[in-house]
Amino acid sequence: MDSDFIKNLHFSRLRITFQAAEPILLPVFKGSTFRGCFGQAMKRQVCRYNRKPCEQCSLKYECSFSVLFNSFALPHNDNDDRKVAKQPHPYIIVPFSNHKTYFAEGDSFGFELTLIGNANSHVNNALRAITAMGDIGVGKEHMKFRAVSLEVLNTDLVYENLGYFGRIPLIGYSHLPIVSANDKLCIALQTPLRLSKDSKPYFDVPEFGHFVEILLNRLMQLAVLYGDADATIFEQKAQWIKGTEHINLHMPNREFSNQTRFSGTQNTKMKFDGILGNMLLEGNDLNKWIPLLVMGSWLHVGSTTTFGLGKYTLM
Repeated sequence: MDSDFIKNLHFSRLRITFQAAEPILLPVFKGSTFRGCFGQAMKRQVCRYNRKPCEQCSLKYECSFSVLFNSFALPHNDNDDRKVAKQPHPYIIVPFSNHKTYFAEGDSFGFELTLIGNANSHVNNALRAITAMGDIGVGKEHMKFRAVSLEVLNTDLVYENLGYFGRIPLIGYSHLPIVSANDKLCIALQTPLRLSKDSKPYFDVPEFGHFVEILLNRLMQLAVLYGDADATIFEQKAQWIKGTEHINLHMPNREFSNQTRFSGTQNTKMKFDGILGNMLLEGNDLNKWIPLLVMGSWLHVGSTTTFGLGKYTLM
């Protein structure tokens, strides 16, 4: 199997720490809240035509807000052999992992922001938006906060302070820790995993082939749309799926996560359902899928990844 498209995928990762300027109440799962505030700040920073819908804007393929938050597909692009209006978003927001919801004045909170492929050309506008988020505030009361720390992950996978003219390193497969599976591997889900089957949400224990196909679709799309991979890589899908039927996947501790979020765009509550637990893999030659699984552990799998869902570690 040709894994060059995985090895050519690059991303950057920032860690942003905020400090509450007043008491703040946040939901348990904060990804949606941070995404909404980040989006508002980005639009205020870059939008030239505030009253025009993005779909009608001549800059919809260039504007930083539109590229990150709308991700309109260019008219000539094929996305997994289908003409689509939008493509996968090239960023991921992962809140700091804790279930704390009340933050007194002076308390800290924050998130990690991953920018994928050529979305890194918009990093300066993203940084300006991040520093402006606190002036917009979060929640119905627009509770205020301030950015107190901006760090960047270097190619040694260590966070360091981002200077005023700091360079944003791009991280690729060659920088990631080596994993060897042999005949056993554990995929430990850190945030809810949302899968689909036959265009419907799927919350049962997936077969390994189903998991690989979902992950493969995501990484191939990201590599083509935000990297330099050619669309012919989709022809390799069958090679990656072959043999998955011999790998046993079971989840002795599967849990159902039932969460909701409020969508300001659609003015309604939306479900965040997913599964949590450890996926235990057993079978010969698991190393065949290691490049795919390693990159997925950094770029997530399933739907709603922009809010931080579908995060896992390999054990």
